[in-house]
Order: sequence, then structure tokens, then C-alpha cells
Amino acid sequence: MSLLKMMSVAVLLLCALLATTAATDEEINRCELCNLVGIEQNDNKMIDRCCISADRVFRQSDPKMVDFCGEPHYVLIKHTTNPNINKNDEFKIYLYIEGEGNVTDSSIMVSIPRYLAKNGKVGVTCREYGVKPGYICFYYPLPTLKDPRFSIDPNDYIYNIVTKNVYCSDGTVRRAKTLMGAIDAPSNGINPPYIVNLTIDNVAPEGDHDIVLVYTYTNSNKLYIQKETIKLHVNYWYETKFYQYLLTVVAILSILYFMHYFCWETLKRFITTLIYR
Repeated sequence: MSLLKMMSVAVLLLCALLATTAATDEEINRCELCNLVGIEQNDNKMIDRCCISADRVFRQSDPKMVDFCGEPHYVLIKHTTNPNINKNDEFKIYLYIEGEGNVTDSSIMVSIPRYLAKNGKVGVTCREYGVKPGYICFYYPLPTLKDPRFSIDPNDYIYNIVTKNVYCSDGTVRRAKTLMGAIDAPSNGINPPYIVNLTIDNVAPEGDHDIVLVYTYTNSNKLYIQKETIKLHVNYWYETKFYQYLLTVVAILSILYFMHYFCWETLKRFITTLIYR
């Protein structure tokens, strides 16, 4: 195999890797998936996809939810996209709330270093709720641009319970319950109550950075606080995917070259031995 052919193979491998990476970055447009206009226009497909029956939802004050009395216990759950990220790439934080108990007020404080956010702004999407006769509906407005330090005030619906039938292995059916703030709605994809997305500035310093989340909620005169830290690593130039792929290509070329050289030298020695035997 000639060196030119080996380089062609390596370039094809690099293109395949880049194409695979690009394909996995696609996400559903939440605003098109569940939007308020479509729900208000009684789009049956959208109602089936984005709404749940009202008889499955219980509010904090509902006497049927007897375990919603006493001390509240809630946690802020966070998920992120890959925390090892390049400059000019997008980073997303998905936030959920899980727990039980009565809550009178709550907030989520998000503190992102300003130098990380491109143009000093981040996008925040808060899942909204609407009521139709017999239904509770979920919809997503367009993201709102905010300063890197901002607070989210959870909607009252976050602290409602959604019930569903669970079919057990013995054939019985039981009612399971989940906090509305802990579910993806609609369920086909990552559709949490809160999404924070920022584009890393092209002059952001490389290395490790902290994003701080503080979740507070109150019940009567008692205050509860949970602090979470997200570790974000901005890649140095040699950690970026392009250079990793480039190093992979160089390694492949080196292996192919040495295999080619070794085979050719072995063949030459064999021919020489045959001629001078």
C-alpha cells in the first residue's frame, strides 16, 4: 500500500468520526414539540402528546395525599451534557425537583462565572403548565436570555403529584406516584422542568470551573437549603476532539507505515536470499 493510499484511508476515518459526532448532537425542538398555540387550538395529537388527565394529578392540599403532611424533603437533581467541553461549544444543565411535603415558597439560584458565557448571557427554558377541561398540559416557550447569575422560581405545579398504573409481574396493578417536577414531559426525550444552556466564550480560560446551584424552599417558618456544584472543564487545545482525531490519524499512519516498511524489508531480504543462494 502506498503512502498516498494510507493517507486517503486516514482522512476517510477522520471524516467518519466527525460525522458520527455531529449526528449525536441533534435534539428535538421542544418549542415545536409542545407549544401553547397548538394546545389552545385543540390539536388532538398535541394534546395526547403534551397533556395528562387531570384526575391523575394531586395538589399539595389534596386530602388524598395524606403523606403530604409534616416536614418537606426535597432535592434538586441535576444532569448535564459532557462537562469536558471546547470553546464555542454549547453546555446544557437539566434540572429536576424530587421529594414530598408541603412547600410555601421555593427558588433555584444559578451562579455561572460570567467569563464562561458567550456575550455574558445564558439561555433558560422553564416548562410551563396550562389547564384544559379535564387535562393538565405541558408546553415549552422559547428560551429566555439571562445574566449568568439568576434565579428560577418553581411553578406551583412542580410540587404536584402525578399518578400512573404500574403493572406488576404477578399480574396485579398498583398506583405509583411521581412528583411533577421529577418527570420528563412529554416523555419521548429529555424534557425536564428547567434547562440552562450556555455557549462557552472563545476567550474563556482553559481548565476547571465551578457552576453553583442553590435550591431553597420554605414551609411555614422553616427554611431548607441545598447547594450543588457542577464541575466544568474547558479543554486545552491539545484536549479538543480535532487534535485527538488528528493524533489518532497520525498513529494509524505510523502503524501502516511501519507495517509497510517491515513487510517491504522482509520481502527484499527474502528475494536477495533467493538470488544469492
